[in-house]
Amino acid sequence: MSDSSQGAATRLHQIVNQFEDAWQQGQAPSIEEHLHQLPSTELELLVELVHVDLEHQLRLSNLVSIEDYFERYPELTQDEGVALDLIATELVCRRQREESVSLDEYIHRFPQWRESLLRHLDQRMQQEGLPTIPGYEIYHILGRGGMGVVYKARHLKLKRFVALKMIRADFGVSDEERDRFRREAEIIAQLQHPNVVQIFDIGEHEGQLYLTLDYVRGGTLAEILHREGPQNPDEAAKLIETISRAMSAVHDRGVIHRDLKPGNVLLGEGGSPRIADFGLAKTLDDDQAQTRTGQVVGT
Repeated sequence: MSDSSQGAATRLHQIVNQFEDAWQQGQAPSIEEHLHQLPSTELELLVELVHVDLEHQLRLSNLVSIEDYFERYPELTQDEGVALDLIATELVCRRQREESVSLDEYIHRFPQWRESLLRHLDQRMQQEGLPTIPGYEIYHILGRGGMGVVYKARHLKLKRFVALKMIRADFGVSDEERDRFRREAEIIAQLQHPNVVQIFDIGEHEGQLYLTLDYVRGGTLAEILHREGPQNPDEAAKLIETISRAMSAVHDRGVIHRDLKPGNVLLGEGGSPRIADFGLAKTLDDDQAQTRTGQVVGT
């Protein structure tokens, strides 16, 4: 790959990550605004942005379908493989939301691709197969991040639901990133606070690192703000006070979160916030720097 091609690929991933971060912060980012940042790979970038946009729209229960994107961007249907993969993404997202979805529905919606669609959907569902971790029954994906994926799971011995976090199988993991994953578990284990997610276990199965955390049912603050709009001042003030007291307790333990944002605040029963995702956190006495000089982390 030439230097210019490598540069374009790097820039493409940066734009997609910016788009993902905007969703995580409760915004509704514009595909068009991000698309125009890299005209040289416009179609490839468009496909990636539509995948992210579709996943978040469906997660928020917005009434969108892949046909909406095909109508807005007819170029997506010119390559059958691209179109089929986007259709499959919609199917997978709907099943993750525990909708009752049949393949027949998709054959009826897209009769022009009947045979190839059946093969593609079957392949995709196999690829989306849930991981197997001894001692856990895994239900579905709760969310994805830059290198991690979180599943809703049931701890068979404890007989309780948990959030099971793993490094994505499609992510090339370096030793540094594996160390960071373990470090996240060690940091969370130090923090015993009602407004910080608690860790139950860390382990490794067939080379796949995982950790299990509190399962918080209410979703993220970013999702709530996007769906319901701004809170009234009294509620917002109480929420900020609770989060601030929790962060003060975290700081008292010598831990800096470094990525606090609405997407990393979970809301439990009664709207009680729980601070999550300590993947970029650092302890004040940590000699192992998580970043290089001049490197920017977080949002």
